[in-house]
Amino acid sequence: MGKIVKLLSVIAVLLALGFAAQANNVKNDTTYYAKPEGNWHLRLRSDLFGSNLVFTIPYQGDVKGIDASTGARFKQCVGAGWKNLFLNIGFNPFAKNKDLELNVTTYGNKFGFEANLGLSDTMSGTYDTGIASSDPVTEALNPGDLAFIHGKARAYYAFNWKRFSYSAAMNQNRIQKRSAGSPLVTVEARWLYMSHMEDIDKNDISKGLMTNIVALGGGYAYNWVPVNNLLVHASLLANFGLLNKTTIYNGWTDRNVVRSNTVLSLTGTASIVYHFKHVYVGAFATADELLSLALANSLENSYFIDYQRRDAHLAIGVRF
Repeated sequence: MGKIVKLLSVIAVLLALGFAAQANNVKNDTTYYAKPEGNWHLRLRSDLFGSNLVFTIPYQGDVKGIDASTGARFKQCVGAGWKNLFLNIGFNPFAKNKDLELNVTTYGNKFGFEANLGLSDTMSGTYDTGIASSDPVTEALNPGDLAFIHGKARAYYAFNWKRFSYSAAMNQNRIQKRSAGSPLVTVEARWLYMSHMEDIDKNDISKGLMTNIVALGGGYAYNWVPVNNLLVHASLLANFGLLNKTTIYNGWTDRNVVRSNTVLSLTGTASIVYHFKHVYVGAFATADELLSLALANSLENSYFIDYQRRDAHLAIGVRF
């Protein structure tokens, strides 16, 4: 729980920076994009999403780990915003096992900040047991067996901020009037935590993990306006790890791997949004992948993490 508090503290700091970024709303070219009428913003969103986690480590001539997935899941989201600040809460209202997600974004003309915290106990799949290849190979993971928490905070700078608005595509607190694109530079922090909900055999090598990553990168985003009030957006961001601390939990000891490892995160986004005077409707899709590979001098301290997330959602919003 203390780790979650720390992550929430980071989000609070980003919010403070986001409020400061509102003062950064230096004059853009209003023939390309402009603020809509009204300071308040309400949104209702329905999501179809899925995530997958693969975590493996070599041990005694074998490869062991976890392969778990949520499958396709439904989530209902409600959001509210004031000026550049927006808060979104997502939950699964009908399922026995829950997915809960909190998103906070704040965008200025030049800079933007976004943070996400998700908690899930809906993953299922398999995990490997035993400390030798002669031991039993796999056990089933059912929904409710695995606790998974993921957090992400990202800041960006848009070079062509006078004509291009990232917010017009992501948060709809700007309206793009003419087509424009921009290179982006980004810095992000990620946090993954996975653990079995119940105690398992002390010899299970895949009991859990916690990884903290800071990465730097960038990408390109483009807003296409084929007709008035219609926006089509596409973007791709890539970030490379600067710092990485991973703790692998097994039945008999914790392994700490603290060094610069091979870390790559990729995020692709596409959206289409149509604006009426005070209302907009939109369809959005995001694909996100995090790869982390550590090749240590000792094979026993190596590992591989592949976390994937896919989202598709429909939204309707009103500004007043």
